[in-house]
Amino acid sequence: RRFLILVSLFLVTLSLISLGLSFYLQQMFSPYAVPGTDAIDEKCSYFDNVFSGEVVVDSCFLCLQLDKCGYCRDTQTCWAASDGGSDVLGRCSDSMWEETSCGNGLLGWLAVLCMVAYLLFFGIGLSSIPWTVNAEIYPQRARSLGTSIATSVNWAGNVIVSATFLSIASPSVLSECGAF
Repeated sequence: RRFLILVSLFLVTLSLISLGLSFYLQQMFSPYAVPGTDAIDEKCSYFDNVFSGEVVVDSCFLCLQLDKCGYCRDTQTCWAASDGGSDVLGRCSDSMWEETSCGNGLLGWLAVLCMVAYLLFFGIGLSSIPWTVNAEIYPQRARSLGTSIATSVNWAGNVIVSATFLSIASPSVLSECGAF
């Protein structure tokens, strides 16, 4: 069991690092973007990051991380987006307007592949072995109490991660690259 859990831990760590690297590469190879110049586009020109201070939006990747912003491929500009899925002032044609993807197809598939690898490697060791060992390490008279406490701590950790992950993965804190 020890060998299996160590191999699983190593491969899970490697796949999560690869996932973060794939997000970083998507950001690095994202098309260049010029911030919009109208007053309505000000919120799409920069954002405040906890660690870096004010960050200028200079790529499609950063533009699409911001709420209510979109990227015009024709002019390589980050502009404010309307609720209908287009440029607020109608400066970009719908065929050139992006609100979801910068067109990094291969790097997107690399992220999916890394996530599948993570799930596979987690499933072979780290998902089941700790629960098996947890049920065996307590003496018979304290087994139910020990397992209950361990399960409660596990779920408390899950709640903390679930409640904070989106905030941590936002561009103003660590971004997707840093969160993984």
